[in-house]
Amino acid sequence: MLGTFNDYTEVSSPMWMHVRMTNTQAFVQDTWRPLRRLTLDFGLRLYWISPITDRDNLMGAFVPSAYDASKPMQLIGPATVGGRRVGMHPVTKQTYPDAAVGAIAPGAGLAYNGMVLATMNKDHPPGMVNGSGTLWAPRVGFAYDVFGNGSTAIRGGFGMFYTGYTTELFSNYFVRQPPLSQTPVIYYGQLSQLVSSQGLVFPAPNTYAGDASGIVPSTMNFSLSIQRTLWGGTMLDVGYAGSLSRHLQWMRNMNPIPVGANFLASSQDPTTPGRPLPANFLRSIPGYGAVNIIEMASSSNYHSLQVSARRRFARHFQFGAAWTWSKSMDFNDADDSAPITTLVPVHSWYYGLAGFDRTHVVKLNYLVDVPNLPVHGAFLRSVLHGWQLSGIASFVSGAPTGVGFSTTTAIDITGTADLGARIFVTGPAVLPKDQRNFYRYFDTSVFQLPAVGTLGNSGKTLLRGPGVNNWDAAIAKSFKIWETLRLQLRCEAFNAFNHTQFSAVGTAAQFNPATRQQTNAAFGSFTGARAARTVQLAVRLMF
Repeated sequence: MLGTFNDYTEVSSPMWMHVRMTNTQAFVQDTWRPLRRLTLDFGLRLYWISPITDRDNLMGAFVPSAYDASKPMQLIGPATVGGRRVGMHPVTKQTYPDAAVGAIAPGAGLAYNGMVLATMNKDHPPGMVNGSGTLWAPRVGFAYDVFGNGSTAIRGGFGMFYTGYTTELFSNYFVRQPPLSQTPVIYYGQLSQLVSSQGLVFPAPNTYAGDASGIVPSTMNFSLSIQRTLWGGTMLDVGYAGSLSRHLQWMRNMNPIPVGANFLASSQDPTTPGRPLPANFLRSIPGYGAVNIIEMASSSNYHSLQVSARRRFARHFQFGAAWTWSKSMDFNDADDSAPITTLVPVHSWYYGLAGFDRTHVVKLNYLVDVPNLPVHGAFLRSVLHGWQLSGIASFVSGAPTGVGFSTTTAIDITGTADLGARIFVTGPAVLPKDQRNFYRYFDTSVFQLPAVGTLGNSGKTLLRGPGVNNWDAAIAKSFKIWETLRLQLRCEAFNAFNHTQFSAVGTAAQFNPATRQQTNAAFGSFTGARAARTVQLAVRLMF
């Protein structure tokens, strides 16, 4: 009411973006039969993928080569004046309110040292990355009739594919970064003086850099299989299929706080004994928080044995069966924007089974004409004859999962805000099936709270969650009403046997730092289940 405020924040410009990009492709292909039993397919696709730019060139990025280490930005540090904790300018010694500690010190060093703007630096590409030029993607495939009678065939193929940049996971980070857009804070002022007041700017939690090489993600798919016609018109297909993805996107923090930095004497806050300075004081590039470079440096791979058999409807019966035995490995399957750090060995810390990896996937489907009962009379025959039974059965391995932890009271284990510790494992966690129960799906006794100053030793994944064992079934009967008009009655049951299928297990331990005891009662027990049996009835009119 008096026009006095504690703090006022306002963004310096609206955060709109008007991005532009082009993706042009051309292809040629041909099919050739050099022999009566051999067919070859050739193809070549050409990609021209442009980097994403902003209509108004309102893009900027941190460029390591543009950073001048002799003119680093500096921060308003903590100091004690008159018995009170205040902020102090490192050069002019001007004092500020305590809340200003950690803000960028005005006039100290080169402002936004290392930032390159598309509007000012014409030597740097406007989209922060160079163009990739012409990308060549060959395709080749073959089919060979082994005996010349159509009963056995060998097929194989290879194809290369490229993916362009995406707005949300790439260019979105470069639009209106500081200094194009800032969010200054004014502390303890008067509304009457607001327009003339000078605000303080804090380092952004994340600043982004781009790998200017122009490399884009690529995928190579390949397969080799053999098909054979068996008895009763059954087709057997056995093959290998694989996929290799290279130059996938990840974010690497170039400005991390070293492991153990919080524990060093030089890192302690002089105004608060026993507590480290705010995180940004401990980084190697002052004036910035995390500096994440968007790199095309990740990779993934998938390999599988795929077996299937199918029989078309004949003699009142058809079926299909498929089994996939596979393995998928990657660094960051959940999110291309997930950050990584070089504070630990990248390969051993991040590379492992993908979250969508399933060792075994078995699918069965069938359609059977129910044998007619020996009944007499048109009415009984119309009611009891002509029923069909169908269904799908699924048996799928559980998803790989790691084991995390928390503590009942906050504790700094790694000495850095940029890397959390993993749980400490003393032995195998997987239990034999005959030793598992509802409350003990895996061995919880092998997990311990990591010691302060360590990183733990757990891998990306340690065990698999519960799998799928599901049967869906349906029975149906069609009645002819008139010419092509038919009425169908259906009864469908999902999870037909009402088999309990657990879907989640407690993988988050909680430790009491004082006693180092695990306190989460749900740790290691099932915490979720898939739907129980659901039955639905339907009447369908077909015409």
